[in-house]
Amino acid sequence: MDIFTASLFSSALLAATPLLWAAMGGLVSHQAGLFNFTLEALMLFGAFFSVLFTIYTDNVVLGILLGALTVVMLSLLWGWAVIDLKADHIISALGFLLLAQGGTAFLMIVLLGQSGGIFVPQQLEFIELQWLEALPAVGPVLNNQTGLTYLALLSLPLMLFVLYRTSFGLAIRSVGERPEAAAAAGISVRAVRYIAVAITGLFCALGGAQLSLGYLAMFTENMTAGRGIIAFAAVIFGRHLPLPVFSIALFFGFAGALTDRLQGFGIPSELILTLPYVLTVVALGLASARFFRRLTDRSSYA
Repeated sequence: MDIFTASLFSSALLAATPLLWAAMGGLVSHQAGLFNFTLEALMLFGAFFSVLFTIYTDNVVLGILLGALTVVMLSLLWGWAVIDLKADHIISALGFLLLAQGGTAFLMIVLLGQSGGIFVPQQLEFIELQWLEALPAVGPVLNNQTGLTYLALLSLPLMLFVLYRTSFGLAIRSVGERPEAAAAAGISVRAVRYIAVAITGLFCALGGAQLSLGYLAMFTENMTAGRGIIAFAAVIFGRHLPLPVFSIALFFGFAGALTDRLQGFGIPSELILTLPYVLTVVALGLASARFFRRLTDRSSYA
């Protein structure tokens, strides 16, 4: 049996879609100078609320939109804690994750009368295009994917354009690099950071929706299973730059799909499964080291 087939890369793209959304959303917050570790929590909220509103409205598109709106408001709650209340970014994010894990399990019982998990009455359709299937090499990989997967692929050129070709992108990068200089230039640091957090919430909600409505067609407790942390690792290792972050998220998605394929060859899947988490620990260590080094450098000039 061949390993590297078109079906493997197609499965990898499907598995990478939630990571792409979360990672591309996370880089916006980091570009604005926020150490946003809430990606896992926001994805879990997105997966739950998209399923909840899909069940309530019996419309998957409307369910995703309402779910995304809810997650954006929740992300702004974390933004309020770190931007206005000056809470520690990592500690508040961990608390936010506990809220997502316990809150979604509680709401599933209270609002849906289910515990453990629940299936959805309808899921995202997989779009099949004959002309796309006919394209050599990439056709079988790109065809028969969900709309959120195609939109995730467009997030890369969108981010490149917004961050480097618009005044808003310049404001985000200015706030992240030199907030004092940005404020002196008339840019509202507070407003830009709130918008960045909202964008992160929107993107993570779409990633969670893809996971529950496109990838698994159900919601289960803690179903993100560390995907948000992996997406955060992609943001850190990609140095919150669109192309590297996008590429690393794709790689992690490919590693997940490859794991399933290698199980048929007797290769221990644990070796590949642990790779993203090991990289995450290394990424957090490096990020913390850089953070404390900057604090030390600033204190030496005080």
